[in-house]
Amino acid sequence: MIGFDNDGRAYIIKEFYQRKILGSQLAEIAKKEFGNVKYIADSANPDAIEEFKKIGLNCVGVKKMKNEREENFVIAGIRRVSGHLQIQGDKKPRLFISNNCPMTIAEFENYSYPENKENKSPSEKPLEPFSHAMDALRYALMSRETPLFFGSLDMTRPKPPAPGEPEKKDEKNRIAFG
Repeated sequence: MIGFDNDGRAYIIKEFYQRKILGSQLAEIAKKEFGNVKYIADSANPDAIEEFKKIGLNCVGVKKMKNEREENFVIAGIRRVSGHLQIQGDKKPRLFISNNCPMTIAEFENYSYPENKENKSPSEKPLEPFSHAMDALRYALMSRETPLFFGSLDMTRPKPPAPGEPEKKDEKNRIAFG
């Protein structure tokens, strides 16, 4: 589960991690563990999104540009995560991970790229074994509204509600899965 504060900082506070699970099983577990929050999924997996919707959960596919190659989307997402890891003017990053998320932490520690043996241009796409939590994080960060990026500086800042208006709930609680 990823929450965002009013300054656009992301907090990974809870995780569910299991490989080779059916979309219907994941939807049932998500409903029980996390409740009715906004779920972000890979738009390339419409069957899983449908399973969430079947049981009344708000699940949307992460928006990719029309005809965008998957590799380009992955690289853009990695850059978004990297931007959130940069120390900002207040001496803090824009991404925090709870100790209650050991698999997410392990993926950060083990995230790696192919070895460049032939002096070719290195691929920015990571190796697959440690990417499920990273995929979910990328989906959540890429789903944020009005992101502005200049180099590695992340300028994401949600619009505050007008006086007397409640905050948008779906901007505070999001769950993404990969």
